[in-house]
Amino acid sequence: ILLDGFGYQDTHETLNSFIWGPDGWLYGNQGVFNTAAIGKPGCDPKDRVTLRAGVWRYHPVRHEFEVFCHGGSNQWGLDYNSNGHLFMTHCRSFHGKGGTTHAIRNGHFWNQANANYAPFISATAPAFAPDLQNYLPASARYDSGEGGAGKPGTTAVYGGHSHVGTMIYNGDNWPAIYRDHLFTHNLHGHQLNHQHMVRTGSGYETFHAGYDLLYSPAPDYIPVDLQTGPDGAVYVIDWTDTQHCHNPDDEKWDRSNGRIYRISWKETYKPVKVNLEQIDWFARALRSAGSVVSSRNPLEQLDPVSKIDTEWAARMGRKVIREIASNPTGPQREFLGRFFWQFDPLPQHDRGRKLSMLWIASAIYNTGALTRQAEYFAEKLMDEDDVVRSWVIQLATEEAGKSKLSSETLLKLAQTDPSPTVRLALASALPNLDADTALAVGSALAMRAEDKDDRFLPKMIWFGLASRTGILPVTSVSGILPETAPVASRMPAAHATDRMSILLALAAKTPMPSLADSIRWFAATNVAGREALVPTIKTERDLQILAFGMKNEAKAPMPKAWPELRNRGIPAPSQNGGRNAPNTDELSALFGDQSVLAKMRGILADSSQALPQRRSAFDLLKRTGDAEATPIFAKLLNEPAFASAVIPLLSRSNDPATALTLLDRFDQLDPADRSAALGTLTSRSELAKPLLEAVKVGTFDKKHLSSLQIRQMRNLNHAEINSLLDVTWGKVNESSEAAKASIAKFKKAYESAPLWAFNAKSGEQTFQQLCAVCHAMGGVGGKLGPDLAGSWRNGLDFFLENIIDPNAVVGDNFQLHVLTKKDGSVLSGVIEQETDTAITARTVTESVVISKTDLKDRQKMPASIMPPGLLEALPERKALELLKYLLSKRE
Repeated sequence: ILLDGFGYQDTHETLNSFIWGPDGWLYGNQGVFNTAAIGKPGCDPKDRVTLRAGVWRYHPVRHEFEVFCHGGSNQWGLDYNSNGHLFMTHCRSFHGKGGTTHAIRNGHFWNQANANYAPFISATAPAFAPDLQNYLPASARYDSGEGGAGKPGTTAVYGGHSHVGTMIYNGDNWPAIYRDHLFTHNLHGHQLNHQHMVRTGSGYETFHAGYDLLYSPAPDYIPVDLQTGPDGAVYVIDWTDTQHCHNPDDEKWDRSNGRIYRISWKETYKPVKVNLEQIDWFARALRSAGSVVSSRNPLEQLDPVSKIDTEWAARMGRKVIREIASNPTGPQREFLGRFFWQFDPLPQHDRGRKLSMLWIASAIYNTGALTRQAEYFAEKLMDEDDVVRSWVIQLATEEAGKSKLSSETLLKLAQTDPSPTVRLALASALPNLDADTALAVGSALAMRAEDKDDRFLPKMIWFGLASRTGILPVTSVSGILPETAPVASRMPAAHATDRMSILLALAAKTPMPSLADSIRWFAATNVAGREALVPTIKTERDLQILAFGMKNEAKAPMPKAWPELRNRGIPAPSQNGGRNAPNTDELSALFGDQSVLAKMRGILADSSQALPQRRSAFDLLKRTGDAEATPIFAKLLNEPAFASAVIPLLSRSNDPATALTLLDRFDQLDPADRSAALGTLTSRSELAKPLLEAVKVGTFDKKHLSSLQIRQMRNLNHAEINSLLDVTWGKVNESSEAAKASIAKFKKAYESAPLWAFNAKSGEQTFQQLCAVCHAMGGVGGKLGPDLAGSWRNGLDFFLENIIDPNAVVGDNFQLHVLTKKDGSVLSGVIEQETDTAITARTVTESVVISKTDLKDRQKMPASIMPPGLLEALPERKALELLKYLLSKRE
């Protein structure tokens, strides 16, 4: 076993799509809802590489593992085109748009969860700076759906939400029109999608080719991979099952059979019998069977297999040559090296042969027997072909901290090379360079004005600068930097402000606005960065970026230069020449300015003040968790403009009278306010006790309480509360055997019931009472769990298994976190965002920012936020009506 620690929490996107790259690395995928800590068996945990979604690679000679690029969805498919550039296919995502991505080395792409990014990636962006959502996009811009291909040039769907398997065809059997086109299986549409990639700027844009190639009406046609064979035909693996994905029940899957299909062009297809020992692999790797490039002894028989597919043989040839080259004592290796030097000086005008020679050279040189590697790469940098030059850069910098090109050479390329493809290769190499070289090369790339609108370059430059210039804490670089990166470039915190100042100076002069925004935004997200950023602020927009960077903060240390800035004032054109921009008070409050907080309390308490000003004051006091504002919040229950917003904030009160006030008003509240009131009443023992006592004596109907709220009160770990819960609610049976029996019972009841007699509208009412607290339906409802509008397609088993046994498969994004504050209050929800100083938690009713200084304890529960026992607690008719509503078709 070479590596372990791969994630398989979600098995339909675990490690997959192994492929040998043209550079000799083994590449593979892992999808978004798996978390991995990958390393050699038995290695120290600190030496493991963290991976969520991404493309990984492993070097078979040096035994090095690294993340090639981060991000993606349920990716399942990798292949490279004639330029050696890698592409992956995946589920279409709102965040990434299309279903195909040009996988760029050291890139950070969108992911389906839109979470768990590197610290220098912003998952969202304000309206005034949309490029601050600064992850990389998919190369396919278009959306997609299930069904046939759409019409080119329109926004019509192009067949498929889920894409499985990737093949870029460069074989001999199919007509030339298909060369370098990408094919991927549309899982739910049972067809083979057809795309082509167009070089655009530094990378590619992927377009639908206008028509698809294959469709099967069979419901059990579930193709999972496709590859070109030695005969030039394409071979497809069919899983053969009516189940597609998202089902953890092993009994549901049919593993008894499968199919393999061949797709060939009838007019030119001829079967081929391959004897691997009789093939001249060097000639084949260079896509030629002629004696000019033969590495065989002239007395030996030349390659007898003239019909073998060119692309298949070239890939296999490179693999065989690498195996030979990896043996430093083998006689074939020495002969291979001598022949290489005889052939390499011959004129090469074909890009394919140039690249093949380059890839072979990297195999021969990297074994250490030949010593001219640096000189060889320097020579190839003079090639007129920009793809060749870009590959020289990638190969020469693939070992972190051991560049085979000098810093001077890299800097000159960044300043003068005319190709955006070469500049992308340089930006991709930045994380592998030493800190000083990365800063110099990245700064030079940042001054190339012609790249300011490129889809990839400004972001890739930022990724390289952020990961290599010492502005990240050491604890955050696992999986971002190569594990072999020099420790010297991971600067201690004392130097972070100085390094940030250098980047801020670059932001002031770069012609790339999106890069400048990313630098300033990142500076705003951390204490050291703000110390460097605040002295540079000159405009209202600068203040807006600072405010956006602090959107997940509730409290923060005041930068040394802030008082001077506040006194000096920032002109605010939108305020007709006003002295300070509107963000100034907000930021001062976050920095703990007590005079501003007192001013806000005064505005909020004064009912004669204008409502917009009072709302702003309310929002700021709420965000900062100002304890002195709690009595004012309680009085706002009597003001309709604030009553709904203030109910969740009353959880800060430890006065039982607050609970009694909410209970008295409960019947007059609308459903949303009732949910908020229950969240408050169950947040701390002082408020929960009056609630449960009211349930016990019958003055409050327990039907209003959900299992989630019961769990919230259990998490208070208060003996008297637990006793009251046992009396008023009882205990939930969560055993897996009980869950299976319950699933079988409800399935039989639903399938045998005359559904025409059951009212889906009544089921909707039950949904609003039990489910809408956490789940939305078509965008309306809670945000704690996923929107269920499209889930009717998944069928009865999906809902039964997830409702009755919600802990069978639990993703990180839906695990319950229990946060206990120092004031004794408890908050339950999922973590949306976390910084060094604050946590943003999404509860049933809202997103709450909590300063870590206010936290006493935090627990990540092993269970899903979805509580068990919901269906069992309902009368059978209500349960079946709820299921009928959930399974109702929605457009």
